[in-house]
Amino acid sequence: MENKNCKKTNRPKKARFFDGGFSLDWQMNTGLPLKQIYLFEKTCTVLSNEVVLGFDFATMKKNWQMDECGPILFVLPLQNGLAVFGQDGSSAVLDSLTGEVRWRKETGLAATMPLFCFDKLFIATSNTLLCLDAADGHIIWAFEAPENIIAGPSCRDGNIVVADSGGHVFCLAPPQ
Repeated sequence: MENKNCKKTNRPKKARFFDGGFSLDWQMNTGLPLKQIYLFEKTCTVLSNEVVLGFDFATMKKNWQMDECGPILFVLPLQNGLAVFGQDGSSAVLDSLTGEVRWRKETGLAATMPLFCFDKLFIATSNTLLCLDAADGHIIWAFEAPENIIAGPSCRDGNIVVADSGGHVFCLAPPQ
């Protein structure tokens, strides 16, 4: 799918407004009110209110479009061109090259940005921290805090840390 709204700018090699020699290489008009943009190894994924578009980064040709996917609350790039999309009450892993949804899981509304660590996805929803297998979305374990989780998850030395609205900080250690 060729993108007729993308054009090379033919700007001089050094733009006068940028230090360090950066210049505008290309620009495009999607015709949509955009919210977020994510770059992967080979693709550029842009999000509108309820539309996700995938473009080949080198050519800016549209590879795919996902319509009516509902409001997207977050996107977290994973590895191998995959990304997790958080929506109202669910999470899904999408292939940025093809637009294929690999899996979708009802997880509840995410309270914080998720964490990808050790090939697992950690999602905090209200007072619950979920650990999902990033490959297929099955829930490995869940931890319930006494109050709503408001910070984290974060990872250090294999430990997962979250904090709740009651002032508690929890450090979850991996199995030995």
